[in-house]
Amino acid sequence: MEFTSFSEAIARTTALTRSDESALLIMGESGLGKSHVLNSVLHEPLAHTVLVRANPGESGLPLAGFAALFDAVRGDHSSNFAQEFSLKSEEPSELFAAAQGFLTALRGLNLSPILALVDDIDAMDTASQAVIGMMAGRLHDTGVRLALTATTINPAGPLSTLPVVHLAPMPPDVTVGIVRRHEPAADESSMRIMARYVRGNPQILCEQLPLLQPDQLTGTAWLTLPPRSTPTVARVSPRIAAEDDPVARIVLDAIALSPVSHVAVLGCVHPDAADVIEDLVDSSVLLQSGPYVRLADSRLRIRLYWSQRACVRRQQHVELAAAAVGVDPHLAAWHASFGTIDTDQVEAVLASAIWLVRRRWIGSAVEFTEHALSRAPNIEDHAESLIRLCSHLILTGEVSLAARYSARARPQPSAPKQSMDLAALKLTAQMIDRQMLVDEEAKAIAAFHSQADQDGASNLLTLATFYRAERWEVDEARRLFGSVQDHLPNVSETTREKIRAMSEILDALDGSAGRKGQCTSVTLARTAPSPPDLLLMQGRALTWRERYADARDVFALVINHPDARDRIWTDLATYAAIGNEIDAGMFRLARTAIDAWGQSSPWINRGSAMHALIRAWRHYSLGETDAAATLIDTVLDRASKESTQAVRARAYALRGAMDLLIGDPEQAVTDLRHVSTLSRRFRNPTLLRHWADYVEACVLTDRNQEAAAAVSALERRLAVHNSRWGALALARCRALAQEGPRSLGLFADAVRMFDHAELPYELGRTLLCFADRQDALGRPGDGRQTRLAALTAFEAAGADSWAGHTARPEAAIGRAGERTLLDRLTSDEQEVAKRVMLGLRTKQIADEIYVSVRTVELRLTHMYRTLGVRSRTELVALLSGSLPRDEVTHARPPVRPADNGGGQVPGTIAAMIVPSPLRRPGTGSGSPSRRGP
Repeated sequence: MEFTSFSEAIARTTALTRSDESALLIMGESGLGKSHVLNSVLHEPLAHTVLVRANPGESGLPLAGFAALFDAVRGDHSSNFAQEFSLKSEEPSELFAAAQGFLTALRGLNLSPILALVDDIDAMDTASQAVIGMMAGRLHDTGVRLALTATTINPAGPLSTLPVVHLAPMPPDVTVGIVRRHEPAADESSMRIMARYVRGNPQILCEQLPLLQPDQLTGTAWLTLPPRSTPTVARVSPRIAAEDDPVARIVLDAIALSPVSHVAVLGCVHPDAADVIEDLVDSSVLLQSGPYVRLADSRLRIRLYWSQRACVRRQQHVELAAAAVGVDPHLAAWHASFGTIDTDQVEAVLASAIWLVRRRWIGSAVEFTEHALSRAPNIEDHAESLIRLCSHLILTGEVSLAARYSARARPQPSAPKQSMDLAALKLTAQMIDRQMLVDEEAKAIAAFHSQADQDGASNLLTLATFYRAERWEVDEARRLFGSVQDHLPNVSETTREKIRAMSEILDALDGSAGRKGQCTSVTLARTAPSPPDLLLMQGRALTWRERYADARDVFALVINHPDARDRIWTDLATYAAIGNEIDAGMFRLARTAIDAWGQSSPWINRGSAMHALIRAWRHYSLGETDAAATLIDTVLDRASKESTQAVRARAYALRGAMDLLIGDPEQAVTDLRHVSTLSRRFRNPTLLRHWADYVEACVLTDRNQEAAAAVSALERRLAVHNSRWGALALARCRALAQEGPRSLGLFADAVRMFDHAELPYELGRTLLCFADRQDALGRPGDGRQTRLAALTAFEAAGADSWAGHTARPEAAIGRAGERTLLDRLTSDEQEVAKRVMLGLRTKQIADEIYVSVRTVELRLTHMYRTLGVRSRTELVALLSGSLPRDEVTHARPPVRPADNGGGQVPGTIAAMIVPSPLRRPGTGSGSPSRRGP
C-alpha cells in the first residue's frame, strides 16, 4: 500500500477543482488527521467549499447523511429533499435509481463549481454511503466535486471504486507542532518523547495531555513511560490472534514491561516462551535483533502494559530481574529498579541507557533514563553519568534530548572538567536546538576553571566562538576568542590546531588576508589523521576563503572519516557542503546535499530560520517561486525571534534575486535595500552577494545614481577585503551601470574574467545581463548567441530557475515563428517540447504525460532530426528564438555542460559569446583572457 503525506493529501484534494477526477477518498486510521486535511482545504482560497460531518446518531436513518450533503451543496436553491426523494428499499437497484435521480436534480440546479468535503462518510447510514459512492464517479457535468474521508469501507461497496489516498502517519515534528498549537504550555522535549509512542497519530498525543501531571506537561518532572492508554489507542492498536492464547498472552505481557527484552530472560515466564516468541517474530508482531526482541507497534505495548494491574507488573519485574542476573546486566538493572532503589541502582540504569544510545536504540534509552531519574533520591549524584549520556545523545544527533537532560544536571563543585563538559553540552544544545547563544556562562566557567584545565577552557571558548562565527557575528566571536590564544603554549597539539583553525575562520569571515601559510588544511588533512571536528572547522574556513573545491574535498573526508559512524559528523559535513556548493554556484550539487541532509537527519531543527532558508533556496533554484516566497516570509519571522541578522539579510538577498527572476525589479530594489542596510554589520562583501542584483535592479528601474553609489560602495569594500567573487561581481556591476555601447566592452571584459568551470551561476547571470544589453542596443543576433551561452551556463550549474527564465517558454510558444516550428512536430512531440521549454527533466516529462522515460527519449530524438538540432539546449534556444533557424545546420562546436555531476562551463564559451569585434587581439576560442576589474 502506498501512503500519502499530509501536505500531498491537501494538494490532491484542492486539485479536484481543476482536474478530471470528480471525487477522492482519503483513508487512514482514527485520529491520524483526516479531518485536519479537510479543515485545511476548507481554508484554502478555492472555489466555493462546504464541509459536512457525519452524525453517528443518524446512522440508522436511511439517506440522512446524503440529505445533509444535498442541503449543503444546493445552498439557496429552492428544493425540498424530503418531498422530492424517498427510498422504498435498500436493494442495489433501488439505490442506483436513487443515485440517478439525485444526479438529475443536481444538474437541474445549474450550480457554480463547488467542492464538497464529507468527513467520516463511514459513520453515515449505509444507504447514504452507497448512493454517494454510486454518484461520485458521475459528477462531471454537475459542478460538484467530492472529497470524502473514512477509516474503513466495505471492500465490495460503491465507495471502493473511488480514487483513494491512504494517509501516512505524520512525522514526529508535525505531530508535536499540532499538539503544541492545541496546548502551547506543553514542553517540546516531553512531547517529542511521547510522540515516539503514537506512531504519527496526533489524536493519541492530544489525549495524553490531560493525563499528565502539570509539572510533567511543562517539562519540570520526568515522564511516566510508556504513556497511558487512551480511547484512540484502544481503537487503533492492532488486535492479534496471540492475545487469545493464554501462553502467548503471558509472554506478551512480560515483553510489554520493558522497551526491549532478552529472549533468554523471557524463558522464566513460561517454558514455551521461546516457541511463542519465534511465532510472534514470524508474524511481525515482534522485531528481533540478536537475542533482543521488542513489540513492533508501540501502541500495542501501551495497551498491553496498562491492561495489567500494578501489583502484577511489580511481581513480574521481580521475576524478570532475577532471571536477567548473569544473562543481561542491563535488563537486570531495569527490572530491579521497580522495587526499592538506591543511588547505585540509578547509576546502573543510567549506564544501561548509555549502552542503549550507543546501539542507537534511542527510544529505549529515553525510557530507561526517564525512569531512573524519576526514582533518583538526588539527581546531583549522577552528574557524570548524565554528562556521558548527553555526549552520546549529541553524537547521534539527538540534541533536544541532550538539552533536556543536561539542563537538569548539576556538576560537583570540585570537578572542573564536569563543569566545562556540561557547559559545552548546553552550548551545543542551545545553538543547534534553540538557535540561541548565551556566552556569559561559558566565559565564567572557563575563567573559573582555566588554571585546573586549560585544554578544557580553551575548547569551551573555541566552541562558543565557532557558534558565533556560524552566525557571522565576528565582533562577538573575536571578543570570546581573545583569551583563548593566551593559552596556546599550555594546551595540547590537537587543541592548538583547533585554535589555529578558528583563527582562520575569523580571518576568512572578515575577508582579511590572515597569516601567511594559513588555509593549508587540505594538505594537512590528506597526510595527517585529523579529527572530524578539526576538519569541519578547516573546511568552513576554506569555503569563506572561496576555495570551494578544496572545501568540497575536506567535507568528503569528514563524511568518510573513520569516526564518522557517529551521525553528528556526516550531518554537519553535509550541512557545511550545502553552503559551499551554493556559494560555488553548483546548484545541482547543493540540491543533492540538501536532499541527503533533509530526509531523516535528527540534527535538523525544522523550526529554525536557517532550515527554512535552505528549503526556500531549494525551491528558488528549481523555479518554484510561490513556495520559496512563502518560506522566505517564515525565515524573516523566525530570524527576528532568533536575533539572527545574518539569516535575515540572506533571506532578503534571496528574495531580491527571486524578484529579478520573476520580473519585478521595483520590489527587488526594496528588498535589496534591506540587505544593503543589514550588510553594514558584515564587513566582508562576499558573504551576502547581493551587490550585482542590487545594481541590476536599480538600472532596470532607472535609478542610475543609486546604481552608481552601489558600485562605489562595493569598490570600497573590495579595496579592503579581497575577493574573487567580488571582482567578478564588480565587473558585472560596472558594465550594468555604464550606459550605451561602451557597456558592451565592459560586459565582454567581465565574461573573459571567468576561468574554466568557475562560478557557473554567476557567469550565467553576467551573460544574461550582457544579452539584454545587446538586445537593447540593437544587436539581437549577438544577444541570441549570448543568451544561448547563458542558458548553457545555467544548465551547467543546475540553476533550473534561471535556465527556464532564459529560455522564455511563454514567449517561445506564443510567437508565430515558433508556432510554425511547433507545427512541424506531432501533437505528442509538442507536449514534450512544451515541457522541455519549461525546464522539466526527462523523467518529470514522462511522469506528467504518463509514458515511459524511453518513449520521451525517442520523441526527443525524432524532434532533433525534424528541427535539425543536436541537443536539448539547441532545441530550447531554437524554439525561444535564441538560435536563428538558418544557423541550426551550420557546423559549430556543440555547447553543453560536461557530465561530471555538478556541470562545467566549456572553455570555449568566451569565444562563442563575445562578438568578434569586441575580442581582444590574441584571445583564442579556447583561452579566455583573465583580467581583474
